[in-house]
Amino acid sequence: EFNTDLAELEAQITALEAIQSASPEEVFENAISSIQPCSVTPLNKQAQLRPLQRTLSQSNHVGMHNVVVRYDVTTEGATVLKGLQSDTAPSKLMSAVSRYVNGLKFNSQEQALTNCEMVVRLDNSSPWF
Repeated sequence: EFNTDLAELEAQITALEAIQSASPEEVFENAISSIQPCSVTPLNKQAQLRPLQRTLSQSNHVGMHNVVVRYDVTTEGATVLKGLQSDTAPSKLMSAVSRYVNGLKFNSQEQALTNCEMVVRLDNSSPWF
């Protein structure tokens, strides 16, 4: 965990140094392009989906729930959950999304990815009962 924190701090320092020496146009361009690296695909997405789907199928809460997930990816490919937000998902489903995100694994990379965001769509509109 210490190495993860250290890598994140190093990435943030590097980003701040780049901002200080860049023109306003470069800062704007970098802010837009920094969204792209987070579009990496988890290596174990399907395996992590099974428990999430099981929890969803056992839920009494019918409907569509969008959960906004904010996270970082360490250089080792681990996920660091930063936050979850949903206006409709109950706490049990939010916990399941948290476990899903924390279990995701990505390829190792030279730089940590920070401020990533995704939306997990939970569709429980067809209850089993």
